[in-house]
Amino acid sequence: MLLGGALLSDVGILVVFAGVTGFIESGEVTLWSIGTVMLRALAFFAVALVIGDRVLPVVWERLEGLMRRYRFIDKTSAFSVALIVALIFAYLAALADLHMIIGGFVAGMFLRQAQLDKVIYEHMHTVMYDLAMGVFAPIFFVTVGFELTLGVFTQELGLLLLVLALAFFRKIVGSWAFALPTKLTSKEGLVIGLGMNGRGTVEIIIVSIGLSIGIISQQLFSILVFMAIFTTALVPMTVKLGVDWLERAGKLVYMADDQSVEPEV
Repeated sequence: MLLGGALLSDVGILVVFAGVTGFIESGEVTLWSIGTVMLRALAFFAVALVIGDRVLPVVWERLEGLMRRYRFIDKTSAFSVALIVALIFAYLAALADLHMIIGGFVAGMFLRQAQLDKVIYEHMHTVMYDLAMGVFAPIFFVTVGFELTLGVFTQELGLLLLVLALAFFRKIVGSWAFALPTKLTSKEGLVIGLGMNGRGTVEIIIVSIGLSIGIISQQLFSILVFMAIFTTALVPMTVKLGVDWLERAGKLVYMADDQSVEPEV
């Protein structure tokens, strides 16, 4: 539930962000410009869905056959395939006048759920993870750190607290409200909201792009980054408290195939 909600939330954020950047580039906000941006975004996601759902599975199947036939299954070849897919989707996003990050994000979704041979997938995942966590992530976060200003804690403390309060309210209460019409209980909806409350790398990347193209100031950038840090850091603690709350109330449901605990209804 949390993974699906986070995925939909991130995609929605990226679509809205694409609209904002489109308005900035066009220099005007009219019904025509809004419609054009939305049509480009929808066209991109439609094409990406067709490629990811129809074309890539065929490519994966033939690729696996070639790799097994010529015995070149290794980390280099698997990474090359992942890189090519990421660049193709980034290029499609650029053709639609969207930011490259949107294409890369969509490519990651399709690579994550690709029905690849276990050996090929593990090779691909290992290289991508090592590069991301060992090289790109440290560089990215150090770069973000250079742009932060601690002055917001003294000069803009009120705005920072307001942004934090709105961030908590939107995710927690919003998730709870959407859970009410479903089979989930009210308490489960609140716990899902606590899990959804974290703002991760996607949000920090978006505000970094916003700062680079001049649509937000350094002060607002710092406030939004600190908001992302605070909300993410609190997720493990708040979700643990929420799960314990559900367990005490007798509302915690375990997977039926979990042999370590007795299933509860």
